[in-house]
Parts: sequence; C-alpha cells; structure tokens
Amino acid sequence: MSALSHPDYNSELEKLSYTLKYINGYNENVKNEKSTIDKDVDYSIKHYNSDNAEQYNELLINSALQDTLSQRLKNLSKSIVKPYFARVDFLEKGYTKLQKFYIGKISLLRKEDNELIIIDWRAPVATLYYEGRLGNGVYKSPEGEVEGQIRLKRQYTIENTELKEIYDIDITTNDEFLQAALGSSKDKRLKDIVSTIQVEQNQVIRADMWKSLVVQGAAGGGKTTIALHRIAYLLYNYEKTLSPKNFMIIAPNRFFLSYISEVLPDLGVENVLQTTFEDFAINVIGQKLKLENPYEKLSFLVSNKGSESNLIKDISSFKSSLDFKNVIEEYINTVEINFVPKKDFTIESFILIKQEEIKRLFYKDYKNLPMLLRINEIKKTLINTLKQRKGPILEEIELEYDRKINNARETMGDSLVRRKVITELTDTRDKLMEKVRKHSKTIIKEYLSKFTSSSTLEYYTQLLRDKVLFCDLCSPYIDETMAEQVRVDSLNNLNENKIELEDLAPLMYMEYMIRGLEEKLDVRHVVIDEAQDFSVFQLFILRKLIGGNSFTILGDLCQGIYSY
Repeated sequence: MSALSHPDYNSELEKLSYTLKYINGYNENVKNEKSTIDKDVDYSIKHYNSDNAEQYNELLINSALQDTLSQRLKNLSKSIVKPYFARVDFLEKGYTKLQKFYIGKISLLRKEDNELIIIDWRAPVATLYYEGRLGNGVYKSPEGEVEGQIRLKRQYTIENTELKEIYDIDITTNDEFLQAALGSSKDKRLKDIVSTIQVEQNQVIRADMWKSLVVQGAAGGGKTTIALHRIAYLLYNYEKTLSPKNFMIIAPNRFFLSYISEVLPDLGVENVLQTTFEDFAINVIGQKLKLENPYEKLSFLVSNKGSESNLIKDISSFKSSLDFKNVIEEYINTVEINFVPKKDFTIESFILIKQEEIKRLFYKDYKNLPMLLRINEIKKTLINTLKQRKGPILEEIELEYDRKINNARETMGDSLVRRKVITELTDTRDKLMEKVRKHSKTIIKEYLSKFTSSSTLEYYTQLLRDKVLFCDLCSPYIDETMAEQVRVDSLNNLNENKIELEDLAPLMYMEYMIRGLEEKLDVRHVVIDEAQDFSVFQLFILRKLIGGNSFTILGDLCQGIYSY
C-alpha cells in the first residue's frame, strides 16, 4: 500500500531519516579515512626505499586498507539512496525485548553502542524474513539454533531516499510487491532481487557450501542470478577463510560472462574467476589448440539422420564418458611402466641408490603424485643421498689408496720402481677424488635427463596411433569395430591440427596425471551454469582439479543440446 496511508508511516519515516543521516555521516568518515590513506600510500610509493623493511610493511598494510575502504565506499553508495528493503520483528525465547531487524544490502553498526542499524541480507537472522512466517520462528546462528516469535514482517519500496510503499506480509513477498519488482527494468530487476528472494531460492543461496548442490529449473527461473547471490552469501559468511579468487564460475559462453561481470560487482563481489569450460581447459592443458566449433557438429546432426549421424553421436558419447576416463588412466599406467631409467644412480663405480629403490619411490611412495611431480620428489632424494654419501666416498677412496701406498712402502725396498708405484697410486687417488668432486655437480641433472617425457598432446596422439593398445584398452567398454572408429576419427582430427569439445576432458586428465597443475588452483567452490550440456567426464576432471565436492550446478535437462 501507499506509505502515506500506512498507520506506522510517521515512525517509519523517522527511522528512514535517521538511517539515511547516519549512513551519510558514516560515508563521509570513510571518505576522509580513505583520503588520508591514499595520501600515505602515494607518499610511500614516491619515497620508497627497498632497504627499509618497516616502510615496506607499512605500505602493504595501507594498500590493503585502501582496497577495503574502496570496497566499503562502493557498498555504501548503494545504500545511500535505499538503505534497506525489509524489516522483521523477533522476540527471542527467554527474552522480553522485541528485536527490530531492518534488512539491507550491507550491515551497519552504530559505533556508540554497537546497535545494529541495518543487518546484511546474508546474515543468519535474515532467514526469518526469507523463510519464516508470523508465529513461531527459528534461525541458525554460529552459536546454534535461536528460537522465538516472529511478530512482524514488513517490506518497503524506497526510491531515491523516499519512502513510497509499505507492505505488511506473512510469506516472503506479496503479489503486489513482487509484481512491482518484476515490472522494473530488466537490468535493475536482475541486480536487485534480494528483496524478493523466495523460500526455495533462499535455501539454494544458503545451502551447505561443502556439498554438491544441483539446481534443476526451467529457463527464466532466475537460476544464474540466484547462483551469483549464493557466491555473495558464501563470501560474506566465510570471509575469514575464503576470498573471491577461491570461487570460479563456468558459463556456457562469453555472452553469459559479460552479464555475470555486471551483476557480481553490484553484489559487492569482485575478482571471482569467470571462464568458459573451453577457455579453462586450454589454460590447464597449456598448449595452443584449434578447437572445432561444437555447433557445426550439432548442425550436422540436426540436419542428417541415419548411420553416419548415429556413429558421430556414439563416438562423442564414449569419449565423454567415465569409461574413456578409465582408458586414459590405463594408458598413463602403461607409459609409467618404462618411465624409470633401468640404471642405478652411481658416481664413478660407487652405487648411491639402486634402481629398485628409485622404482619403489616412483611406483609406490609417490604414486599419489602426477608423474613428473614424482621426479621432483626423487630429485630431492638424489640430492640428499649425494650430500650424505659424497664425503664418506671421498674418505673411502683416500683410505683405500693410502692402504695401497703403505703396502708398497712396506713390501717394496726403496727403489725407483717403488717411487713410481707410489707416485702412480697418489695420482690415481687424486684424479679419482677430483672426478667424484666434479661429477657430483652434474650427476643429478644427468640422471634426471634419463626420465624422458612428451607433451600431453603427443601422448594423446601416441595412444591413438597405437591401434592394438587402444583397442585393447577399450575392449571392456566397446567392441573392436567401435574402438577403431573412435581411434580413426580422433586421429584424423589431430592430423588436421584440430580437436573437438569432447577431447578437452581427456587431455585435461592426461595433463593432470602427468604434470599436475603448474600453478596451484586456489579455487574452493565452482559454479557451473547451463550444466545440462556438461559430460560426466567434464564434471569428473573439475572435481579432480579442485580436490573436493564444493559445487553449485545449475541447469535444465529439457534444454540440453548435447544430450549424446
């Protein structure tokens, strides 16, 4: 209803005026604080002295504070004209004082007495507004469940600091308020849904981060927007342990990414990794690849029916499956069999580590690591062993030749022959010791060079070229004729320097098994949009790469275009 006709209009107007005044005052204080920090940072940069550790630390602290204040000003700018959109009155069990929570996009705490002027929509108590109904209510706080009575739920329409409408409600959003919100411009509607979040949407937003969440919903149901609000919620509630760079959004194309990049900053979230699966895959594989446009194959399949069309579907289906994942695993196992050099780690005639011990390290102790990362661990063992054995070996050489020299002195009479023997033994000893010293500088590099590896694409090509091996590895899953079709079709593409969408997951998995990730992937949670077009192999490799189950997966099976 119109705010003017509501019985609480005067008290609500007074509350709004007070809140706006406080926000503006707080905003000015933050601006002044940032201005001072800006000057300090600017001065520190202009007068930077790399030898002054104290100045360096101060610059780091001030730069971080500068970023924090900038983000705070951005968040405040949204609340200066519309500080809150709802209110919920809650009487906690065992207390007599009624709590009035005004819900907005930010939290605002009065410094004088720590009184909450506004609570953030992501705070646990806001669940009372989104999911509670008048009467008995409960919300989960960090200390446990809080029970009580919801006495009032109220919504506001505030435009440019003016209180336009007030609605007293029971469920989250009444029809009149929702229609008004839906009637606004599309851009505004997508960015400003926190006031109209429904019960089921709220449950999606606040679901446990560490379990996979799958959201099936029809087109236009707001899945993407709710997922972005979920990221904002998770960052708010895990701010001490997570940062935006720990989140990755995988969108179906760059058009989706442009929409996401506009909405996230409005939710106070920036620096979230945003990518398509194709771009992410090529980055992981680390090689320049010519990717065939998947829509061309789709166009052919739509336009052509029959055996050729069915064969293309079957090939794509197999390469997108976990059966093909098993084929890749078995192939890498065959590569590993002959990977370790059939040679002891020696220096001159001295065995430092037997090849059996190196094999044990590679195939057993470090089996959980990617192939080439195992070599890094073996390298550490070689270095430590050489460091421990070099001194004793030199001592052993010296003692051995000293015994020989002493024996010559004791068994031979003083003569030119004895002198010659002693001189030769001394020279041999010194040369051998020098060889050991000199060889010890290059021996590790020489031994590690015997571990020869190829690029991921070369390994993939070698697998497809080996007809007998490929068909043998595929035999538990498809017949020989089909295996040969998969092999020839994939090899023909590679011979033309191109790959298809379904080759990306196998190549990523190979890269992961052989090299791991060059740079540690800091992603802890992945949001996949339009996931109905993802294969199980794609989902598998993403789970491998982030090392956990923290996913929000959104889609609509009815919209799948790559169901094969």
